[in-house]
Amino acid sequence: MAETLTFETQQPDFSMTEARAVGPEEGVRLLRQHDWARQFARFGDLAVAGKDCCPPGAFLTKPDQSFVHVYQLEPDCFGLVLTIPVPKKFLGLIPMKGWWERDREAVDVESLMDWVERFATQPNEEVMRQLG
Repeated sequence: MAETLTFETQQPDFSMTEARAVGPEEGVRLLRQHDWARQFARFGDLAVAGKDCCPPGAFLTKPDQSFVHVYQLEPDCFGLVLTIPVPKKFLGLIPMKGWWERDREAVDVESLMDWVERFATQPNEEVMRQLG
């Protein structure tokens, strides 16, 4: 059975859409169908007006709190950050949560969707192995 993910988007004015539960395939589809052009135009309008703003983005989060954050840098250029919790030990003794993180910038749409699909459908250990 596929994991349930949480999907949400971040608007250029920093607001977030309400998180919704999705399956891996639906999460990838929602990212692919997101109106990136409209949100990027809104980002430009806010920036020109001198208002606080951020690049449009979206998050897919797994139940273990691992997530991929996708954000738009240019009309056909994206960045993504993969963050996965990993067990660590403080002073080699006390169990605690650590984080494995990798980011990519200047990613084209097809490469972006390939990484998002890997994150959504593969175990975290496999994703970490592939990204080194």
